[in-house]
Amino acid sequence: MSENRSLNSLFARLDESKANRANEANREHEKAAEEATEKGIKGGLNSINKLDDLFDDPNKLADVSGDELYEYLLKNGYDVKPLNKGNYKGIPFEEGGGFKVNWGGR
Repeated sequence: MSENRSLNSLFARLDESKANRANEANREHEKAAEEATEKGIKGGLNSINKLDDLFDDPNKLADVSGDELYEYLLKNGYDVKPLNKGNYKGIPFEEGGGFKVNWGGR
């Protein structure tokens, strides 16, 4: 009988240890995702004064998602439009299409 209690206690500790490792892995994943988002914001979009800056350093967009870029362009007054060629022609970005922007750049 005491062997069963010892085994049950051992299994309970193993389950707890496994759950703790899984929780730690989740926390590390969430932290990495937050850091990547922060890096994309600090190193990417916030470092762009105008779109011409991307010609000098296109890597500024390395950690920026399409959604982030789209929102940035809209918030900064660019005329963002659906693509006019290819499979995504005329499909708004919000509906799964692509986007383009024309500006008086270089």
